[in-house]
Amino acid sequence: MWVSPGYVLDRIRDGVLQESDRGFLFFLGQLTHSPGILFYPLVLVYRLSPILQVGLVATSLVLLIPKLRRWQKNIPAIAAIALIAVWVILILSASDNKIDRYINLCLPMLAILAAVGWLEIIAGVTVWLNKLSVSMEKSRKWGCLMIFALQLVLVFPYHPHYLTYYNPLFGGAVAAQNIFMIGQGEGLEQAAQWLNQSPNVKEIKVASWYSRYFSSYFHGPVLPIDKRIPSGIQPWTRANRVVFYKNQLQRQLPEPKMLAYFAKQQPLYTVRLQNIDYAWVYPGPLALAEDVKHIQFPLSLSFGEQVRLLGYDLNKTKISADDELIVTFYWQFFAPPPADVSIKISLRDRQNHISYFSSTPLIDGYVIPEKITPGTVLRDVHKLKFSPSTSPQHYQLQVEGFSFNKGQVIGEVEVVK
Repeated sequence: MWVSPGYVLDRIRDGVLQESDRGFLFFLGQLTHSPGILFYPLVLVYRLSPILQVGLVATSLVLLIPKLRRWQKNIPAIAAIALIAVWVILILSASDNKIDRYINLCLPMLAILAAVGWLEIIAGVTVWLNKLSVSMEKSRKWGCLMIFALQLVLVFPYHPHYLTYYNPLFGGAVAAQNIFMIGQGEGLEQAAQWLNQSPNVKEIKVASWYSRYFSSYFHGPVLPIDKRIPSGIQPWTRANRVVFYKNQLQRQLPEPKMLAYFAKQQPLYTVRLQNIDYAWVYPGPLALAEDVKHIQFPLSLSFGEQVRLLGYDLNKTKISADDELIVTFYWQFFAPPPADVSIKISLRDRQNHISYFSSTPLIDGYVIPEKITPGTVLRDVHKLKFSPSTSPQHYQLQVEGFSFNKGQVIGEVEVVK
């Protein structure tokens, strides 16, 4: 600041403007760029413990009721602390960018105000107990110990992830996930610990929305999932594993299309805290040797000189007419395929009639085919949605693509009622 005050002030201004224009927020079950004035009152309801809330109510009554105010000797100091807390919340509410952790600025003041309220409650109980011949000092000491013990009872179940706390009187985290963005990074370390158990962890590439923080826990290379890349190769397409986080899915980042591609797949590992899922580990587009080893239906079919189909996985071998069939192909490339490559999947009935047909690009179009390096094994997922009118019977599963224009039968699927 002393060396270059203009530069520093410009950086502060740019940082504040960038932070205040964050966008992509989640509140009351909807995406929004400005949660509104109701946000922080709800944060106080869900983020503060019942102990603090009862104490704050008691202090508010002392400040608002003249009769109670006369008994309190420190009213000017208490009123000043209350004004500071109120002004901080009002200033925060004026910004479009609202995050629940921002109330940390006024938590010390709220804690002091709650303590004042509880001292008033204890004083009132002590007066009543004196009539029962209980000493004032003893009743005050036991009152404070009981409050402390109750606070521990409320907080201890959240150890060691205290940030997962949401007021249990209002439904806890299960209810809060439909109101607020969930997650400040808790749970990412568990996803990393699970991945760190892999014998070849140093060679596994993992993509994560919070790549900078995830790399602090994971022992291998970490790639970003970035919404700011308008074109070119997305880094996550070069990953062996992809990690998603709760508030990322709430905000539909980096984009709904990419999330939908993984949503139809089965996660390898899920981090669950306080009865809600915080993080998911999915297999990435770049298959590992262990992925190939555990292919559900192994094959070795050539599609021209460029590509070989090593096998495929199915989510179901028997599927109802109104259900979805998820097919995961494992393609091994010996040369880059054409730019306009698409994978055509069809189902043929006993009369050799095509009952279903789908044509979609590799990795939903996120991979640039001509930049695929030889030797690469891609894990490519496709979804087939059947019509309710599809007749129940056995169908041949046929696939074609690349420069090989003749469909090959790779297996069978049974449609049931």
